[in-house]
Amino acid sequence: MRKVLTNLIIYILLVLVIAVGVDYLSMHGYTRDIIADITYSSEYFVNNGPEFVNPIIRQAQTDDGTTKLLIGDSVCYQMFYGLKDYNPHISFLASNGAVTMAGQYAIAKEYLDNHPYATDIYLIVLPESISRTFDTKWGYQYAVLPFVETDTLGDYDENTIEIIKETYGEIFTRRMVAKAIDASGINRKLYLNYRKKLTDGYKLVNDFELADQYLTKLEELCERKGVNFYLLPCPVIEGNRGLCDVMQDEFLLSETCRINPEFFNMVYYYPSEYSDDGVHLSVKYRTREFMDDMIEKMLEGHPLLKSLNFS
Repeated sequence: MRKVLTNLIIYILLVLVIAVGVDYLSMHGYTRDIIADITYSSEYFVNNGPEFVNPIIRQAQTDDGTTKLLIGDSVCYQMFYGLKDYNPHISFLASNGAVTMAGQYAIAKEYLDNHPYATDIYLIVLPESISRTFDTKWGYQYAVLPFVETDTLGDYDENTIEIIKETYGEIFTRRMVAKAIDASGINRKLYLNYRKKLTDGYKLVNDFELADQYLTKLEELCERKGVNFYLLPCPVIEGNRGLCDVMQDEFLLSETCRINPEFFNMVYYYPSEYSDDGVHLSVKYRTREFMDDMIEKMLEGHPLLKSLNFS
């Protein structure tokens, strides 16, 4: 019996050593991609939140001489990032809707903390991006990992950090654990699928819960620093006009409405056939000339349009 027990313990230890070894190799060097392929987890490196958002946060923390900050979701990024070289006075740090309004606030705060001569902040998002929450599809990769890895999660309010810990698990908000998940395809696959089985994520009290908390907070921060804050809508496909109409009813009762009461009335709608996914412009229409024309239409009469150079 003792021999059987000894052999069992040795076997368990051996399995653990192999598992730890494989996990280590899945995070480092050329074996990272090999193990991701073997374990069918390569797809979990697609839409890599930290790879995209971490540099944005680092750039926000760098005094680059700009005085204006333009942030927003992936549609904002698609529309405006190509103008970066023509506008050295503007920091183009649009990211993804999945960072939530809490993440947009954190990026803006880091910028203001490191740009003493800042004059304007422009937040340009789809209406639906305003209502994004800490879900278990993209939330952890975009609204948590980048901010844990850059030590900026502390920019979130305490109640938000508690929501994150409850949604994703407290241990998974620790830097060492978060980096281990980020570095390995198999770790991402196991963790994200595990969380999805437990919960769909945090349920907002209303569509504007995070916006009311963080956009009003950003407005107050801008007021203290003498910076202008603008909330503007991205272009929306005609097929989503009904969704916007429904959101507008709730928007009118929100704190966010006070920042820009005309937000929904300013939405520029374009034909649905111009988009393949119902959100972004399809490749055919993703030309600089076409997008510049759309920007001019969506920003007609707004101060940002006067600040932009198109060539």
